[in-house]
Amino acid sequence: MLFFEDTLWIVLLAILLDAVIGDPNWFWSRLPHPVTLFGKQISLLESWYNKTSFSAKRRKVNGVRTLLSLVATAGIIGTLLQTTLEGSFVGNILLALIGMTLIAQKSLYEHVARVRDALRYSGLDNARKQVSMIVGRNPDYLDEAGVSRAAIESCSENFSDGVVAPIFWFAVLGCRVYSSTKPSTPLTA
Repeated sequence: MLFFEDTLWIVLLAILLDAVIGDPNWFWSRLPHPVTLFGKQISLLESWYNKTSFSAKRRKVNGVRTLLSLVATAGIIGTLLQTTLEGSFVGNILLALIGMTLIAQKSLYEHVARVRDALRYSGLDNARKQVSMIVGRNPDYLDEAGVSRAAIESCSENFSDGVVAPIFWFAVLGCRVYSSTKPSTPLTA
């Protein structure tokens, strides 16, 4: 938790690493991204639990099962990683690298910057193409203001999911790290 002495530094290092490195394509083209793996788990559970032949009550119960399964998966993986890596300098660096993979500040900035640059340098058609990469709506009929608005809305929506939430939960639950030489103690104000 953030109250233990190493946590703040690990979280700050994860934020810094994401700002510098981001999500390198050369790495994620070889390994599945953790978010992609969770998406596959959701698709699998949906195919099992969300059949139209099920009653509404059964589907609701199955939705709770799905949620609990996702939380349990994250908790088990996080606990295994944390207990394996905690207590050493190298372990703290690895925890920061793992945390970095779940923060999307650099990639979010890059996607929105492509829309900005397209509007500035290559025209509305290219800006529509760039914004279509980050929004679910059809941008074919958006004017410049509409493209800008769509990019800003997408940025603000994804900032919560891709930056604030991972950093918050990483700080609160993600790395209760103990020093290998002495037990960590809660920091006092």
